[in-house]
Amino acid sequence: MNIVKYKKNSKGNPPDEYDEMTPVKTILILAANPKKTSRLRLDEEVREIEKALRRSKYRNLFKIHSVWAVGHRDIRQALLEYEPTFVHFIGHGRENGLMVENEFGTAVRFSTKAFSELFKLCADHIECIILNACYTEPLSNAITKHIDYVIGMKMAIKDKASIEFAAGFYDALGAGRTVDDAFAFGRTAIMAQFPDLPDYLIPSLKKKTGLINLQFCMESTGDIYYIRTSSDSIISALKSRIINELELPINFENGKQIPYFLFSKTQDKIMEENKTLFENDVKENETFVFLIEVDETASS
Repeated sequence: MNIVKYKKNSKGNPPDEYDEMTPVKTILILAANPKKTSRLRLDEEVREIEKALRRSKYRNLFKIHSVWAVGHRDIRQALLEYEPTFVHFIGHGRENGLMVENEFGTAVRFSTKAFSELFKLCADHIECIILNACYTEPLSNAITKHIDYVIGMKMAIKDKASIEFAAGFYDALGAGRTVDDAFAFGRTAIMAQFPDLPDYLIPSLKKKTGLINLQFCMESTGDIYYIRTSSDSIISALKSRIINELELPINFENGKQIPYFLFSKTQDKIMEENKTLFENDVKENETFVFLIEVDETASS
Protein backbone atom coordinates (compact mmCIF):
# COMPACT_ATOMS: atom_id res chain seq x y z
CA MET A 1 0.00 0.00 0.00
CA ASN A 2 1.40 3.37 -1.01
CA ILE A 3 0.23 6.61 0.63
CA VAL A 4 1.31 9.90 -0.94
CA LYS A 5 0.58 13.31 0.58
CA TYR A 6 -0.15 16.40 -1.50
CA LYS A 7 -0.42 20.06 -0.65
CA LYS A 8 -3.93 21.48 -0.87
CA ASN A 9 -4.77 24.10 -3.45
CA SER A 10 -6.97 27.10 -2.82
CA LYS A 11 -9.89 25.77 -4.87
CA GLY A 12 -10.17 22.49 -3.02
CA ASN A 13 -9.57 20.54 -6.22
CA PRO A 14 -7.02 17.71 -6.55
CA PRO A 15 -3.76 19.50 -5.68
CA ASP A 16 -1.04 20.20 -8.20
CA GLU A 17 1.95 20.34 -5.85
CA TYR A 18 3.65 17.60 -3.87
CA ASP A 19 4.06 17.99 -0.14
CA GLU A 20 7.61 18.37 1.14
CA MET A 21 7.16 15.10 3.08
CA THR A 22 6.46 13.09 -0.08
CA PRO A 23 9.10 10.33 -0.29
CA VAL A 24 11.70 10.40 -3.04
CA LYS A 25 11.24 7.65 -5.61
CA THR A 26 14.30 5.72 -6.75
CA ILE A 27 14.67 4.72 -10.40
CA LEU A 28 17.06 1.82 -11.01
CA ILE A 29 18.34 1.52 -14.58
CA LEU A 30 19.72 -1.90 -15.51
CA ALA A 31 21.62 -2.06 -18.81
CA ALA A 32 23.06 -5.08 -20.63
CA ASN A 33 24.46 -5.42 -24.15
CA PRO A 34 26.44 -8.71 -24.13
CA LYS A 35 29.19 -9.51 -26.62
CA LYS A 36 28.07 -10.83 -30.00
CA THR A 37 24.62 -9.25 -29.65
CA SER A 38 23.55 -6.30 -31.81
CA ARG A 39 24.81 -2.96 -30.49
CA LEU A 40 22.29 -0.84 -28.64
CA ARG A 41 22.47 2.87 -27.80
CA LEU A 42 22.28 2.23 -24.08
CA ASP A 43 24.10 5.39 -23.05
CA GLU A 44 21.79 7.55 -25.17
CA GLU A 45 18.68 6.09 -23.55
CA VAL A 46 20.09 6.65 -20.06
CA ARG A 47 20.99 10.24 -20.97
CA GLU A 48 17.47 10.88 -22.26
CA ILE A 49 15.97 9.55 -19.03
CA GLU A 50 18.28 11.72 -16.95
CA LYS A 51 17.55 14.79 -19.10
CA ALA A 52 13.79 14.23 -18.88
CA LEU A 53 13.85 14.12 -15.09
CA ARG A 54 16.45 16.89 -14.70
CA ARG A 55 14.24 19.38 -16.54
CA SER A 56 10.98 18.16 -14.95
CA LYS A 57 8.75 19.99 -12.49
CA TYR A 58 9.27 17.42 -9.74
CA ARG A 59 12.90 16.52 -10.39
CA ASN A 60 13.71 16.59 -6.68
CA LEU A 61 11.35 13.69 -6.08
CA PHE A 62 13.39 11.23 -8.16
CA LYS A 63 16.80 9.68 -7.71
CA ILE A 64 18.49 7.64 -10.47
CA HIS A 65 20.99 4.80 -10.12
CA SER A 66 22.43 3.12 -13.22
CA VAL A 67 24.09 -0.31 -13.27
CA TRP A 68 25.86 -1.36 -16.46
CA ALA A 69 26.72 -4.73 -18.03
CA VAL A 70 24.42 -6.46 -15.59
CA GLY A 71 24.27 -10.16 -14.88
CA HIS A 72 22.03 -12.22 -12.59
CA ARG A 73 23.94 -11.29 -9.45
CA ASP A 74 24.22 -7.61 -10.36
CA ILE A 75 20.45 -7.31 -10.71
CA ARG A 76 19.77 -9.04 -7.41
CA GLN A 77 22.39 -6.99 -5.56
CA ALA A 78 21.13 -3.70 -7.04
CA LEU A 79 17.54 -4.46 -6.04
CA LEU A 80 18.63 -5.19 -2.48
CA GLU A 81 20.92 -2.15 -2.24
CA TYR A 82 18.72 0.55 -3.78
CA GLU A 83 15.18 -0.76 -3.06
CA PRO A 84 13.87 1.06 -6.15
CA THR A 85 10.35 2.26 -6.88
CA PHE A 86 10.89 2.02 -10.65
CA VAL A 87 13.09 -0.49 -12.47
CA HIS A 88 14.04 0.22 -16.08
CA PHE A 89 15.79 -2.54 -18.07
CA ILE A 90 17.58 -1.69 -21.32
CA GLY A 91 18.91 -4.50 -23.46
CA HIS A 92 17.90 -7.56 -25.46
CA GLY A 93 14.84 -9.64 -24.74
CA ARG A 94 13.62 -13.03 -25.83
CA GLU A 95 10.20 -14.61 -25.52
CA ASN A 96 11.59 -16.81 -22.73
CA GLY A 97 13.52 -14.16 -20.79
CA LEU A 98 16.14 -11.40 -20.89
CA MET A 99 19.70 -11.55 -22.15
CA VAL A 100 22.19 -10.49 -19.48
CA GLU A 101 25.97 -10.89 -19.15
CA ASN A 102 28.13 -13.50 -17.47
CA GLU A 103 31.58 -12.88 -16.00
CA PHE A 104 33.07 -12.96 -19.50
CA GLY A 105 30.63 -10.43 -20.94
CA THR A 106 28.84 -12.95 -23.13
CA ALA A 107 25.09 -13.46 -23.22
CA VAL A 108 23.20 -15.69 -20.80
CA ARG A 109 19.47 -15.97 -20.36
CA PHE A 110 17.67 -14.70 -17.27
CA SER A 111 14.59 -16.94 -17.49
CA THR A 112 11.06 -15.59 -17.20
CA LYS A 113 10.35 -17.74 -14.14
CA ALA A 114 13.53 -16.72 -12.28
CA PHE A 115 13.09 -13.03 -13.14
CA SER A 116 9.46 -13.05 -12.03
CA GLU A 117 10.27 -14.81 -8.75
CA LEU A 118 13.05 -12.32 -8.01
CA PHE A 119 10.71 -9.37 -8.42
CA LYS A 120 8.07 -11.10 -6.33
CA LEU A 121 10.52 -10.75 -3.44
CA CYS A 122 10.74 -6.98 -4.05
CA ALA A 123 7.05 -6.27 -4.58
CA ASP A 124 6.79 -4.28 -1.35
CA HIS A 125 8.72 -1.32 -2.80
CA ILE A 126 8.58 -1.63 -6.61
CA GLU A 127 5.70 0.21 -8.25
CA CYS A 128 6.58 -0.14 -11.92
CA ILE A 129 8.97 -2.11 -14.15
CA ILE A 130 9.83 -0.98 -17.68
CA LEU A 131 11.31 -3.73 -19.87
CA ASN A 132 12.58 -1.68 -22.79
CA ALA A 133 13.71 -4.68 -24.79
CA CYS A 134 12.28 -6.74 -27.64
CA TYR A 135 9.75 -9.52 -27.04
CA THR A 136 9.25 -8.81 -23.34
CA GLU A 137 5.44 -8.93 -23.22
CA PRO A 138 5.42 -12.59 -22.01
CA LEU A 139 7.79 -11.59 -19.22
CA SER A 140 5.61 -8.62 -18.29
CA ASN A 141 2.60 -10.94 -18.11
CA ALA A 142 4.44 -13.09 -15.56
CA ILE A 143 5.71 -10.19 -13.42
CA THR A 144 2.37 -8.39 -13.27
CA LYS A 145 1.16 -11.06 -10.84
CA HIS A 146 3.41 -9.37 -8.28
CA ILE A 147 4.02 -5.75 -9.44
CA ASP A 148 1.42 -2.98 -9.92
CA TYR A 149 2.59 -1.86 -13.38
CA VAL A 150 4.81 -3.65 -15.91
CA ILE A 151 5.64 -2.33 -19.37
CA GLY A 152 6.96 -4.74 -22.01
CA MET A 153 7.33 -4.89 -25.78
CA LYS A 154 5.06 -7.06 -27.92
CA MET A 155 7.74 -7.64 -30.58
CA ALA A 156 11.05 -6.29 -31.81
CA ILE A 157 11.33 -2.53 -31.42
CA LYS A 158 13.71 -0.10 -33.10
CA ASP A 159 16.46 1.32 -30.92
CA LYS A 160 15.34 4.88 -31.70
CA ALA A 161 11.72 4.03 -30.90
CA SER A 162 12.63 2.59 -27.48
CA ILE A 163 14.65 5.74 -26.69
CA GLU A 164 11.74 7.99 -27.72
CA PHE A 165 9.39 5.95 -25.54
CA ALA A 166 11.70 6.34 -22.53
CA ALA A 167 12.01 10.11 -23.07
CA GLY A 168 8.23 10.58 -23.32
CA PHE A 169 7.53 8.32 -20.36
CA TYR A 170 9.91 10.11 -17.98
CA ASP A 171 8.93 13.57 -19.22
CA ALA A 172 5.41 12.78 -18.04
CA LEU A 173 6.44 10.98 -14.86
CA GLY A 174 8.63 13.92 -13.83
CA ALA A 175 5.69 16.25 -14.44
CA GLY A 176 3.67 14.41 -11.82
CA ARG A 177 1.55 12.31 -14.19
CA THR A 178 0.45 8.76 -13.38
CA VAL A 179 2.09 5.65 -14.82
CA ASP A 180 -0.92 5.24 -17.14
CA ASP A 181 -0.43 8.80 -18.44
CA ALA A 182 3.33 8.39 -18.73
CA PHE A 183 2.83 5.24 -20.80
CA ALA A 184 0.51 7.16 -23.14
CA PHE A 185 3.07 9.98 -23.47
CA GLY A 186 5.75 7.40 -24.30
CA ARG A 187 3.61 5.94 -27.04
CA THR A 188 2.88 9.40 -28.42
CA ALA A 189 6.61 10.13 -28.54
CA ILE A 190 7.10 7.08 -30.78
CA MET A 191 4.17 8.17 -32.93
CA ALA A 192 5.79 11.57 -33.44
CA GLN A 193 9.12 10.00 -34.42
CA PHE A 194 7.57 7.40 -36.76
CA PRO A 195 4.30 9.02 -37.97
CA ASP A 196 3.74 6.55 -40.81
CA LEU A 197 4.48 3.36 -38.88
CA PRO A 198 2.53 1.43 -36.19
CA ASP A 199 5.58 1.20 -33.89
CA TYR A 200 3.75 3.08 -31.12
CA LEU A 201 1.58 -0.04 -30.66
CA ILE A 202 4.57 -2.20 -29.62
CA PRO A 203 4.81 -1.04 -25.96
CA SER A 204 2.33 -2.88 -23.75
CA LEU A 205 1.19 -1.88 -20.24
CA LYS A 206 0.10 -4.60 -17.83
CA LYS A 207 -1.50 -3.91 -14.45
CA LYS A 208 -1.79 -6.04 -11.36
CA THR A 209 -5.42 -6.96 -10.93
CA GLY A 210 -7.45 -6.12 -7.85
CA LEU A 211 -5.80 -2.76 -7.09
CA ILE A 212 -7.67 0.50 -6.63
CA ASN A 213 -6.72 4.18 -6.30
CA LEU A 214 -8.40 6.22 -3.55
CA GLN A 215 -8.22 9.76 -2.20
CA PHE A 216 -8.83 10.68 1.41
CA CYS A 217 -8.72 13.87 3.45
CA MET A 218 -7.88 14.28 7.15
CA GLU A 219 -10.77 16.21 8.71
CA SER A 220 -8.57 17.65 11.47
CA THR A 221 -5.85 19.09 9.19
CA GLY A 222 -7.34 19.17 5.71
CA ASP A 223 -4.33 17.25 4.38
CA ILE A 224 -5.02 15.29 1.20
CA TYR A 225 -3.59 11.81 0.54
CA TYR A 226 -3.66 9.41 -2.35
CA ILE A 227 -3.54 5.68 -1.73
CA ARG A 228 -3.27 2.61 -3.95
CA THR A 229 -4.33 -0.64 -2.32
CA SER A 230 -6.07 -3.96 -2.92
CA SER A 231 -9.83 -4.02 -3.38
CA ASP A 232 -9.76 -7.02 -1.01
CA SER A 233 -8.53 -4.82 1.85
CA ILE A 234 -10.81 -5.03 4.88
CA ILE A 235 -11.81 -1.58 6.09
CA SER A 236 -10.62 -2.13 9.67
CA ALA A 237 -7.21 -3.36 8.45
CA LEU A 238 -6.93 -0.49 5.98
CA LYS A 239 -7.63 2.03 8.75
CA SER A 240 -4.97 0.46 10.98
CA ARG A 241 -2.38 0.67 8.22
CA ILE A 242 -3.20 4.32 7.55
CA ILE A 243 -3.02 5.15 11.26
CA ASN A 244 0.33 3.38 11.62
CA GLU A 245 1.94 4.76 8.46
CA LEU A 246 0.85 8.34 9.15
CA GLU A 247 1.55 7.95 12.89
CA LEU A 248 -1.85 9.34 13.81
CA PRO A 249 -2.60 9.93 17.51
CA ILE A 250 -4.64 7.39 19.45
CA ASN A 251 -7.29 9.29 21.43
CA PHE A 252 -9.15 8.16 24.54
CA GLU A 253 -12.27 9.34 26.33
CA ASN A 254 -13.37 7.96 29.71
CA GLY A 255 -10.77 5.23 29.37
CA LYS A 256 -12.06 4.08 25.99
CA GLN A 257 -10.32 4.54 22.65
CA ILE A 258 -12.07 6.94 20.27
CA PRO A 259 -12.12 5.17 16.89
CA TYR A 260 -11.35 6.58 13.48
CA PHE A 261 -13.68 5.76 10.63
CA LEU A 262 -13.78 6.18 6.86
CA PHE A 263 -16.62 8.26 5.50
CA SER A 264 -17.15 8.09 1.74
CA LYS A 265 -18.03 11.48 0.27
CA THR A 266 -18.73 9.73 -3.02
CA GLN A 267 -21.35 7.41 -1.51
CA ASP A 268 -22.28 9.65 1.47
CA LYS A 269 -21.93 6.81 3.96
CA ILE A 270 -19.57 5.28 6.53
CA MET A 271 -17.68 2.18 5.39
CA GLU A 272 -18.58 -1.06 7.18
CA GLU A 273 -15.64 -2.20 9.31
CA ASN A 274 -15.73 -5.94 8.72
CA LYS A 275 -16.15 -5.74 4.96
CA THR A 276 -13.65 -5.26 2.14
CA LEU A 277 -13.47 -2.26 -0.17
CA PHE A 278 -15.11 -4.42 -2.83
CA GLU A 279 -17.92 -5.45 -0.50
CA ASN A 280 -18.44 -1.78 0.42
CA ASP A 281 -18.85 -1.11 -3.31
CA VAL A 282 -15.87 1.25 -3.37
CA LYS A 283 -15.02 2.50 -6.87
CA GLU A 284 -11.79 3.66 -8.51
CA ASN A 285 -10.78 7.18 -7.33
CA GLU A 286 -13.49 7.30 -4.65
CA THR A 287 -13.07 10.15 -2.16
CA PHE A 288 -13.09 9.66 1.63
CA VAL A 289 -12.79 11.71 4.79
CA PHE A 290 -10.83 10.14 7.65
CA LEU A 291 -12.71 11.09 10.81
CA ILE A 292 -12.46 10.67 14.57
CA GLU A 293 -15.77 9.60 16.08
CA VAL A 294 -17.17 12.26 18.40
CA ASP A 295 -19.98 11.78 20.88
CA GLU A 296 -22.24 14.65 19.85
CA THR A 297 -24.54 14.02 22.82
CA ALA A 298 -21.81 14.93 25.31
CA SER A 299 -22.18 18.30 27.01
CA SER A 300 -20.06 21.13 25.65
